[in-house]
Amino acid sequence: MGLLAAALSVLTASACLVQIRVACPNDTTASGIKVCIAGSITGCALTDSLGIVSILVPAVGDYTICVDTATLPAGATLKPNCKNIKVLTEDTTYVDLTLGGNFCSTPPPPGPCWMTGGGTLGKGKTPDFSFGGVVYPGCSPKAAEGGNWNVVNHADGLHFQGQAIVVDSC
Repeated sequence: MGLLAAALSVLTASACLVQIRVACPNDTTASGIKVCIAGSITGCALTDSLGIVSILVPAVGDYTICVDTATLPAGATLKPNCKNIKVLTEDTTYVDLTLGGNFCSTPPPPGPCWMTGGGTLGKGKTPDFSFGGVVYPGCSPKAAEGGNWNVVNHADGLHFQGQAIVVDSC
């Protein structure tokens, strides 16, 4: 039993994350859509309210993502229901699967959801830190990988750059 746990922990330590979004071109989506990756560590998972699901695969390589069409919302279609992908890096791989059908004819409800901000910390000619970014640009979780955020430490010459932001709710 201990050997199995150790083997699984090593496998998970080198795993790659694949984030899949299942949505219409107008961003209409639904939770509870079952998505599977053959050969993955976590197997299948259900989309959240933004149509996003994250699945771990054991390593860089070729995989097939399939959607259980029986779990699609009424009036939604997905053709083909499987897609071959190539995971090239241990960083997160992003995949979009596009829904069609009557389900997509109604746009998602409008609402405030775009956030942008920035500023500095520290006084003097050059601030100690500068920061800024945007989340959910254009009110779409697909635009610019959900947003970005930057923090610059001017004294040490360091720059943190967040290039993908997952928005759980808006």
